Amino acid sequence: MNKLLEAQLITRYPLILKEMYGSWNNTCLTEGINVDDEMYPFLDDLFCDIQQIVNEEGCEQVVAEEITLENDKFAFFYEGGNEKIFALVDEYEARWLREARAHA
Repeated sequence: MNKLLEAQLITRYPLILKEMYGSWNNTCLTEGINVDDEMYPFLDDLFCDIQQIVNEEGCEQVVAEEITLENDKFAFFYEGGNEKIFALVDEYEARWLREARAHA
């Protein structure tokens, strides 16, 4: 993802992306988000939904560890959250795969 889009996500979701460009000991996002720019709206929606749940339910803050897209399969690895966020991330991962298959 280009650095301008990454910067917009970091500005909007600083708590989720607080490890971005951090040490390899803490994150796989050391070099940024390694996906195509077309994923920006998808990630923006995902992070917005996650942060809303964290804010409303007071659960542990979600912090991104890795964001991958390989063979049209999206995966989001993170720390924190609760069962509702776990289900939400599963839903988003499945949605990306459905949409990728529909456009293949």
